[in-house]
Amino acid sequence: MRNPTTHILLTGATGYIGGSVLTNLLSHKLSDTFGITVLVRDAAKVKEFRTLGVKAVVGTYSDLDLLKRLASDADVVFACADADNLDAAEAILAGQKNRYEKLRTPPTLIHT
Repeated sequence: MRNPTTHILLTGATGYIGGSVLTNLLSHKLSDTFGITVLVRDAAKVKEFRTLGVKAVVGTYSDLDLLKRLASDADVVFACADADNLDAAEAILAGQKNRYEKLRTPPTLIHT
């Protein structure tokens, strides 16, 4: 595996939409260039994701500082959990703003 060139944050990876997104990312022809991080609520699932080559971070949409930090490390954010959580969406956007201000490269947010 090469060093990842595209850093991806995915929330909702254990759900229907997020799981489908993750499956497609892992089977993508450029998947070896992806560094995928998922946010999970259940620490027991960390090992499962690790076996797929995915970094799992334990947290929830209530962990606003964590969401902001994770989003600031991502080129692309797929927000596939709790679309109605305004505080979480704002934390993700704040993280992406920080990334842009630091790198001057616009990040991407896909919010479902």
